[in-house]
Amino acid sequence: MDKTNINANVDTDLQEQGNGENTAENTDVRTFTQEQVDNIVEKRLAKERRRLMGMISDDENIKAELTKSKLELEVTKKLNDSKYPSCLSGLMDYTSAEACVESYEKITKVFDEAIKQAIEEKFKAAGRNPNAGRGWADNPGAYRAYESTNELRSAFGLNKDN
Repeated sequence: MDKTNINANVDTDLQEQGNGENTAENTDVRTFTQEQVDNIVEKRLAKERRRLMGMISDDENIKAELTKSKLELEVTKKLNDSKYPSCLSGLMDYTSAEACVESYEKITKVFDEAIKQAIEEKFKAAGRNPNAGRGWADNPGAYRAYESTNELRSAFGLNKDN
C-alpha cells in the first residue's frame, strides 16, 4: 500500500535565496476530518480487496484446470488399460476426484451393457442363441472334435497345459 501521509500535504519553501528566512506565505496546509480520512482509507481498502479477490479467483481457476487435466490423464490411461475407447473420457465429470470415479463407473457400466445388447442383437439376427455361449449342446460336432484332440494329445503324451 502507498505510504503517503493522508492527513496533510504540505508544500513549503524553507528558505529564500540568500537570506535564510521562512515565509508563511509559501506554506499550504491541507487538513482532513476523521470522516474524510475514513472514507479515503475505506476506498483504498476496497480497491485492494477487489485486486486480491481477483488474484484468488485466478488461482482457484488455475487449480481447477490442473485438477481437470490430471483427472483426464488418469481416466484416459485407465480406459486404455481396461480396453475401453479413450473417447469415453469426454463424457466424464471432472469437477472432483469423487465425481470422476462415479462417472467412470456409470459410463463404463452403460458402455458394457450397450456392447452386450449389440452382440445379442447380432446373434439373434444370425439365428443363433446369444446365451448359449460355448456350450457343447448347441454344437455336438465341436464337442467331438474337442474330445478327439484330447485323445490325440494323450496318445502322444502331451498334457493340456503344455
